[in-house]
Amino acid sequence: MYTLKFITTCFVLLMLSFVSLSASTPKKTADTLSCLHLKGRVIKSSGPATDLCKIQLYLRGKIVDSVFTADSKVFDFTLLRNEMYTIRITKKDHVSKLVIVNTEFPSEITDVLQFSFKTDLLSEKEAKDLNKDALDFPAAIIHFESKHELFVYNERYTRAIKDEIYSAAEKNKLLAKASK
Repeated sequence: MYTLKFITTCFVLLMLSFVSLSASTPKKTADTLSCLHLKGRVIKSSGPATDLCKIQLYLRGKIVDSVFTADSKVFDFTLLRNEMYTIRITKKDHVSKLVIVNTEFPSEITDVLQFSFKTDLLSEKEAKDLNKDALDFPAAIIHFESKHELFVYNERYTRAIKDEIYSAAEKNKLLAKASK
């Protein structure tokens, strides 16, 4: 039979091993690789409410996250710094929309910043007279703006791509008026 002294010694050694294990376990720290909490919302699309929007997040050409959401519901992703992401938004009988997110970000800023955006989806019927080639390009490019230390979208690019998308419809209207 074991003596009380032997059992006590074993118990103390066992407790000390637990203490040393917990002391050597790494502590959880804030994720310094994350830099952007991105929220988005599809505010307009046609079709039945049961048709959900599919939002896919790509990194280096591979899907890293995917969510389904109803119109006007928020989706969100936390993005890593110094990466180039693509967000693809799709819905049945609608034209897919792409958004590029460049998270190149100064290392001296350790905060996780926020960026929110709203977008709409065009039905295939609405898009039939629009510039199909321009619809294949990203609708927006989001990037870090050093001057104000925040993420923004490139307004000039977005305006130019919208003009290009709708240019075919305008040309068709002008041609139709001219032929009357």
